[in-house]
Formats: sequence, C-alpha cells, structure tokens
Amino acid sequence: MMNMVIKQDLIKNIKGQSGFTLIELMIGLGLTVLLMSAIFGLLFTSLRSWQQGKSHVEIHQTVRIAVDTIARQVRYAYTVSSPDGKTLRIKSAAGIIVFGVDPETKALCITQGSGSPQPFAGNGVNDQEGSIIIIDNPDGTPMFTAQGRLATIKITAKDKTTGATFTCQSAMAVLNHE
Repeated sequence: MMNMVIKQDLIKNIKGQSGFTLIELMIGLGLTVLLMSAIFGLLFTSLRSWQQGKSHVEIHQTVRIAVDTIARQVRYAYTVSSPDGKTLRIKSAAGIIVFGVDPETKALCITQGSGSPQPFAGNGVNDQEGSIIIIDNPDGTPMFTAQGRLATIKITAKDKTTGATFTCQSAMAVLNHE
C-alpha cells in the first residue's frame, strides 16, 4: 500500500512538471537557425559592401595622386615626350624624369636621372603584383601622349580583389620652355 502511495505521488509530480516537448524544442531550434542565417547573411552582405567601398576609395586615391603628381611635373617641365604611349619623359630644371609602369609589379614608377624606377602608384612590392595594379586603358588609348607643349595622361587602375577599375584623365600644357 505504501508502495502504491509513493507511485501515485510520483506520477502526480511528473504530470505537474512543466517543460519543453521534443516538438517545441525542434521548432525553437529551427527558428533560431533561421534567425541566425538571416543575421549572418546581412553581416556578410554588409562586409562585402564595405570592402567594395574601401576598394573604390583606394583606387580613386591611387589614380588621382598619380595623375596629380605627373601633371605637376609636366607643368614645370621644359619639354615633354612620349615615344611609345606607355612612358612619359620630362626634361625640367631638376633633370630628366621618366614615368612608366613596371612590367613585373604593374605599379606606376618614377625614374629620376639615371636612378632606378621607384613605385609611387600601385602597391606591388618585391617584384610581385599588389592588389592595386595599373592596367592598359580599356578603350585602347595610350596612357601618355605629348604633342608640342601639350600632354595628356589617362591612367586606369584595377583592384584585383574586387575587380573594380577607375580611370582618371587630365591634360595640361608645359608652362616653361628652354
């Protein structure tokens, strides 16, 4: 009899307990997975957009600084020539300056006098291409042209990570003469 009373008390305690059934637990886990998937999808999309925005800013800055640097040198030059459309040779009071793209790093380089080329646009190092490289203009126009006292520059850079490209063009006249 005592055994029976204990069983009945035990059954009452079990029936009185509240908890989750297996179905409730599975629905809760399913909703959690669905919510986390949406959050991670949004996070991934935001991260990709941020990376592309950063890439565009870096490319714009790289090309604009390069064009501004070359334009400044051209304005104060005595003579400007571009024998092949891929290099620009400037003769100024400071001597001979040559701008061109390094074939290995694909960075825009400046060579002063008889010195070695120094990269100033693009981020290749140790004879390796960087993530930002200078490419041929998509429309096939030369990077540099020089006719008499007028010079034009058209530089296109590409971010190898995102595939984004940016082209900047400028024309200027040589202000000095020999």
